[in-house]
Amino acid sequence: MKIAFDARWIHSSNLDGLGGYALNLLIHLLKNDPQNRYLILFDREDRRRFIIRELTKAAVPKERFSELTTFSETSALKNTFWLPRILGHHQVDVAFAPNYIFPPFFKRYKTVVMVPDLIPFYYPRYLKRACYFMKFIHRFRAVVQMIFKRSDLIIALSKGIQKDIETHFKIDPAKIKLVYPGIEDIYFQPIPNDEIAMVKKIYSLPDNYILYFGRHEKEKNIDALINAYARLPEDWRSKIKLFIGGLHSNLTSQELDNLVSKLGIKDNVIFPGYIAKNHRPTIIKMAKAMVFPSSYEGFPLVVFEAMAAKVPVVASERFKSECGEAICAVESTNNRQIADELKKLLSDFTFYSKMQKTGQELAGQFRWDAAAKKVLKLLNSLGPQNL
Repeated sequence: MKIAFDARWIHSSNLDGLGGYALNLLIHLLKNDPQNRYLILFDREDRRRFIIRELTKAAVPKERFSELTTFSETSALKNTFWLPRILGHHQVDVAFAPNYIFPPFFKRYKTVVMVPDLIPFYYPRYLKRACYFMKFIHRFRAVVQMIFKRSDLIIALSKGIQKDIETHFKIDPAKIKLVYPGIEDIYFQPIPNDEIAMVKKIYSLPDNYILYFGRHEKEKNIDALINAYARLPEDWRSKIKLFIGGLHSNLTSQELDNLVSKLGIKDNVIFPGYIAKNHRPTIIKMAKAMVFPSSYEGFPLVVFEAMAAKVPVVASERFKSECGEAICAVESTNNRQIADELKKLLSDFTFYSKMQKTGQELAGQFRWDAAAKKVLKLLNSLGPQNL
């Protein structure tokens, strides 16, 4: 069977979010599937070189795949009319897209789309920076509904996404399959001392800190975290800093700076800005605790990365469907509750150790090999031999 894998969504070598999911899944599909042939779709030469370099580093046999450089994944007319012809010419049996924006018409092959999240429907402001095509797709819910209906299978990355697709887009539940992403092995492994020293120097890391890692957007409720931190006893704050890493918007950043100044904790809160992907495991692993009070995520990957690294997590109760008792669940905007859970974690060694153990055991169930094998089983179910 010939499988087309749309790698055009792997945009950045920093591999945040969707790009990281797509690349890890591609690597582990190729390593776990000696039977099928893969056609990898690219849109730019620099991205092609980067992905091929990553496949080579992962020791993926070159004979497992062929390459095809086409056009951008957001080129509406070309994707709608030309991509199906191109894939048909290459005798593709199943096309897999790690995002749900994939042409539903004129196809002579099966399609599987993955839904990492539905953020544009909940928070339309994300589309302000998007191209016209993406704005059009998300302005008219019926367009996405049509893509879902004409796809042969839909992969949801969490139970929440699975439920949203079923209820908001009226899709047959039998078509929606739950496949959790994996956690990279490095989060389970010890970090060399020289790596720790280097990362501490680059980011001026304190010895003890509470960590938030993610975008600085309204729905992440970082203001609730800052207010919660301000509720900790002053002698605690002098010993353990608050490290707020990740990308930010100018407006949100200014608001957070003003809040920190107003609360009189400016010397205790660190905003390092952009953090390189290869430094992320070290920064997570060195934290005393992570707080992640986001109101919405497709899949809370950073929470599982922290748990894999034996870092206890205080997180939004929304994530209990995936995390169960492995997190200290809180109402995402309740700074008093967040502060109380932090106090309990940082003052009760027995409870702290229990959360470390419970979290790492749960994270150990989320591995990329297992995710790739589940996806492969779904792809094979659509092959010519099953028609």
